[in-house]
Amino acid sequence: MLKRFIATNILLLGAASTTAGVLKQGVWVPSSCGSREEAPFIDTSNADAYNASVKAINAWQKTASAYDDCLVKEANTDSAVIVKTVTDEQGKLKEIVKKINDELNTGREFLDQKRKGSL
Repeated sequence: MLKRFIATNILLLGAASTTAGVLKQGVWVPSSCGSREEAPFIDTSNADAYNASVKAINAWQKTASAYDDCLVKEANTDSAVIVKTVTDEQGKLKEIVKKINDELNTGREFLDQKRKGSL
């Protein structure tokens, strides 16, 4: 299951060479998206105030969308780096295990032949 997850993420995200966000006290924070702006207050005291609120909300929505796009891009970059690192490390570990098993098998075969008097 983990291997399928890793393979899927590699295909979806591609390989990345650098991280984008940072961990701060156990929370992932994007590094170049700026801060999320608070939504504007909707003033319904009169029509002019309401219309001004609508303009402010439209502008805020554009900013929020750009922030969201940046957030997703950085998260995908970091996710791809993590997936690649894990996959590479698993490959190295698999090679080490194979080498050890090959050496164990060779040693067992040598001792078996020695015990049988073939050597």
